[in-house]
Amino acid sequence: MSDSTFSSEVARHYDRWYETRWGRYADQRQRQLLVHMCEPQPGEQVLDVGCGTGRYLQWFAEMGLEPTGVDNSAEMVQVARQRLAGSGEEGHVLLADGTDLPFADDSFDLVTAITVLEFVEHPDRLIAEMLRISRDRVFLGVLNRYSPYYLQQRLRRGRILSRARFYSVGEVLRLVREAGGQDITWRTTLQGPAIGPPVLHHISRLRDCLPGLSRLPWGAYIGLCVDSRS
Repeated sequence: MSDSTFSSEVARHYDRWYETRWGRYADQRQRQLLVHMCEPQPGEQVLDVGCGTGRYLQWFAEMGLEPTGVDNSAEMVQVARQRLAGSGEEGHVLLADGTDLPFADDSFDLVTAITVLEFVEHPDRLIAEMLRISRDRVFLGVLNRYSPYYLQQRLRRGRILSRARFYSVGEVLRLVREAGGQDITWRTTLQGPAIGPPVLHHISRLRDCLPGLSRLPWGAYIGLCVDSRS
């Protein structure tokens, strides 16, 4: 992420998306996908790269994990520390560049980056760093350019995601393999559009629950898990 992209104003309004109908639902589906694919266990050490306002760090702590977060936006780091104040984890949020992480090899059981690739200039370097410091699993959550959600965001000028780079499943797989990742599993979720009447959202939710649909490369959100032990 670039520090200028995620200004203090963006940091103040970042979490409002999660209060919308689509935001609450999308967040729930994305978290379910991470748990399903990575099976995080209490006591594991997890690093969230591009941690933003710390929503995932708070969730990881509630799950009994030992979370650390990094972000290269000082405003986001400040908000994340405030979110975690009193939990004992606020000191584990660091200002750092995801392409040059200040950790030794094999430092964390699980390393995550949730909608971060979309905003970095060198996604290959970010993925290589994540693989380097992971001793077990790496999880990437990426927005899919082959989904209805992509077109909607491109039409909504002036928003952060209208300037983001979305990826296809194949593009993310290629980046991970070129960075050295081999044992890779991917799934998608959020099969329907984000904007529309309630009946359309209801149909989309039913589609998300259909067995096997997550194996199709059309969902708005791609989850990709790499076994970094291989």
